[in-house]
Amino acid sequence: MVFKYCYSNNLFFTLIQVYYISRHISLIMRSLKIYFFFFCLSFSVYGQSSYSYYSSSEKETVFYDSFLNNNKYWSTSSSERSSGNIISGKYYWKSNTSSVATTDKTISISTAKDFEIEGKFLVLESKKKTVLHSLVWGGLGNKRYYFGYTQNGDFRISYYDGTSYTALKDWTNSTSIYSSSYNKLTVRKVRSKMYFFINEKLVHTMPFKTFFGNKIGFQAASSSELKIDYLRVSYVKKSYNNTTITSNGDAFFKEDFYSNSRNWSSRNDSYVSNGYYYLKGTSESTHTSRKYIDIDTSKDFEIKGRFMRLSGGKTSNLQSLIWGAGSTKKNYFGFTADGSYRISYYDGSKYYAHKDWTKNSAVSKYGYNEMKIRKVKSRMYFYINGTFVHSMPFKSFYGNYFGFQASTATKLKIDYLYVSYLAKSKTDYSAFATKDKEYIFEDQFSNNNNSWSTGTSGKTYGRVSNGTYLWKSYQEKSSWTSHKNIYIDQKRDFEIEARMKYVSGKKTSGIMLKWGSDSSENYNIEFNGNGKYWIGSYVDGEYIASKSWTASSYINKETYNKLTVRKIGKKYYFFINEKYLHAMDYRAFFGDKVGFTTPPQSSIEIDYLKINYLDKNNKKKKEDVIVYNNPPEIKITEPGVIADRGFKIVKVKSIKVAGFANDKDGIAKVTVNNQRATLYTDGSFDRYVDLINGDNKITITATDTKGKSSTKSITLNYNTPKIVKNVVTEKKQRRLALVIGNSNYAYASKLRNPVNDANAMKTKLEGLGFTVLKFVNGDQNTIKRAIDEFGKQLKNYDIGLFFYAGHGVQVNGSNYLVPTDAKIESEDEVEYDCVKADRVLSKMKSAGTKTNLVVLDACRNNPFERSWSRSASGNGLAFMNAPRGSLIAYATAPGNTASDGLGKNGTYTGALLKEMDKENITILEMFQNVRAQVIKVSKGKQTPWESTSLTGNFFFKKTQ
Repeated sequence: MVFKYCYSNNLFFTLIQVYYISRHISLIMRSLKIYFFFFCLSFSVYGQSSYSYYSSSEKETVFYDSFLNNNKYWSTSSSERSSGNIISGKYYWKSNTSSVATTDKTISISTAKDFEIEGKFLVLESKKKTVLHSLVWGGLGNKRYYFGYTQNGDFRISYYDGTSYTALKDWTNSTSIYSSSYNKLTVRKVRSKMYFFINEKLVHTMPFKTFFGNKIGFQAASSSELKIDYLRVSYVKKSYNNTTITSNGDAFFKEDFYSNSRNWSSRNDSYVSNGYYYLKGTSESTHTSRKYIDIDTSKDFEIKGRFMRLSGGKTSNLQSLIWGAGSTKKNYFGFTADGSYRISYYDGSKYYAHKDWTKNSAVSKYGYNEMKIRKVKSRMYFYINGTFVHSMPFKSFYGNYFGFQASTATKLKIDYLYVSYLAKSKTDYSAFATKDKEYIFEDQFSNNNNSWSTGTSGKTYGRVSNGTYLWKSYQEKSSWTSHKNIYIDQKRDFEIEARMKYVSGKKTSGIMLKWGSDSSENYNIEFNGNGKYWIGSYVDGEYIASKSWTASSYINKETYNKLTVRKIGKKYYFFINEKYLHAMDYRAFFGDKVGFTTPPQSSIEIDYLKINYLDKNNKKKKEDVIVYNNPPEIKITEPGVIADRGFKIVKVKSIKVAGFANDKDGIAKVTVNNQRATLYTDGSFDRYVDLINGDNKITITATDTKGKSSTKSITLNYNTPKIVKNVVTEKKQRRLALVIGNSNYAYASKLRNPVNDANAMKTKLEGLGFTVLKFVNGDQNTIKRAIDEFGKQLKNYDIGLFFYAGHGVQVNGSNYLVPTDAKIESEDEVEYDCVKADRVLSKMKSAGTKTNLVVLDACRNNPFERSWSRSASGNGLAFMNAPRGSLIAYATAPGNTASDGLGKNGTYTGALLKEMDKENITILEMFQNVRAQVIKVSKGKQTPWESTSLTGNFFFKKTQ
């Protein structure tokens, strides 16, 4: 009966249906929300795990080295364990033993930010294809992380914590690994995740692991050699909270309040004074002060004001930057003194929130806050003290009034108000309009007035007709270039643009736009018929990629492509068909040639070539344009020659050629006998030259950034030394000394006298005919570089002397000099943070000097004990056998410690300085006298020691 009634009651039945339908809809909507959440999450993860998710413009370089020189001071010394060399933009790093060899740099990086570490290298030599060659990072001492690959196609990610290795990703085979070519390894940290790429292919993800330290570099496996192309460390960013869009530097409204010429409100005890505007709210109401600023909101712009709550009012009251305000309606971006901010607007009757009250640590509760608003395209971005806090769609202004508002009973101190238009990103092709450009060169090929290569030569064919230039290579293996000398002032920003296409040939071969070229070296961008591009340089017969072959949908495979190269500041920016591709560091030109290269058995067609400056507003006056390009000046400092004759007789088979090349346009390169010399930033250069018997003509050529060259020649006569019975007298000996004194240790006890000892020893040795290289308070890098340079120069000397005063330790029978920056937390870190004393002996042996002296006034206590004072007890230095022709002198016997001394010099060095002045006593007699003095002064606690294998007598001072 009830059922029949319910069924017949249409209203009740309808309500039941509505209830069940609404419940199903609710379930469906909840499912859609969950699905949408996971869709967004998966899209986000996919984006971050895609190598291309971050473009070059979204990376801020922290460290970059492409090894065109060694101004970053990578290890280039040779030892029993490892050897390194930098040649033509490549770093060769080799393990000479069955142990791995690591080379790294300390690169400070904030791991709180998102970052990327990328290295590119190939295995040049390896006895086994199963050993791991690695990019290493996060290192401290011998603790570090590894991301490496084998030639068999496996990779591994692991770390060593000082005691054992742990796999983060165990051995895994990957088709992304090239067995016989370069491999690019990338470690990217995004938020709490790390992403690992091999040749831009994702191979692994994992949670972020805290670094041990800041050392980053490479590791060669046992008995292997790496050829390293580059190392780059960058921060990465993906939103406008770290946008690269910046103010163009010209604020069209700038108020610093040095006067009140704009008549800011002065009611309620408000006033302008000494560069500040003091704005005060009444006890009952707020106080707004604003100015009309004509701003074009169709452009991107920036508004920023800096102010603080000086006194009064409640800490919860809002102090605001006013923007886009009309007569009554206005927008607010403000902060409270209790650490919150709010973005809101008033429509004339009521307040509404764009972003409601939000606590943020960026807000300064007691000091100044800089409130900044940026409009970029269709969105607005808000910052507090440089920290991004919010974004929203652009909201049309009520009007063009801008200023500040002090809340009730509050006094503000306002520093400034600036309004600027934003410069477009350097990666935006449209950032430079035609009106911004200044003509340098243009050829539309309506004729051949610029004399491009034309006609048939048997190897090439060229033709200018119908507004295009056809350029062809007939050769099976040779590419051919057609170019012009076009002077570009490299101090200015410029643009090179060409429109070109394939006509015939292999689609896998690239057609090239080249610039900054001389006859053999150049920079270039190229593309092929398969839709790929390549960017880099050609140096010393080798192509060096800044961007290796990469596919791009921007490339037209069948028709013309517009290639654009822009130099802006210290960067090159590359575009194809007005789409951004890549950025690389700017480097000085090799020469002034600009042109095109066609690959073997191919032909290309060029529509036009245009070259313009991008800084028209900074155009130089005609009389300021350099008309004459004087060649570089060359000064030779080594070897010294007879000035008038440019001739010298030498007795060594290998000699260092060094000097300075100066030119106001900058030096691009220096060669010695057509071999590239190492060129340093101050214009100095050097290169070692092997000599043959007889006259050797050495020609130094310096080339400036405009391609202008000059040469200077010297002649060296080398004769194989004759064996003579009489020893060369001391007066004719060439003597070189390296003196190091370390006192100011960062993580160990400071020492009183080593710097004094070094200074006194330098003066003493120079008086005894030595050329002295002196270093004090040297870190590890400085000491290694000093020893290496000492070894190079020692080849031209007869006598070598090394003096060291400072902390010293022994570990497992080996002696180490302790740099001032060494922070040794465990014994196994000594090898990595200190400098092995054997390094000096190795350099002396390689130099071939007749007599070598090593004097170690080093602290021999154990640095792992509590005390680091030189008088502390410890194990001392280990005994070292002196190689033939050498003497090693210790401040005290093996296993004992030396005294720092109570005077201005150490006990040992003080005695040594006195005895070195005595005439006509052999060095062995001199050290006997030193020993007697030290034993007496120390009351028998310190006994100096020597190890010697000298084959003849040596005198510091001998009368004839």
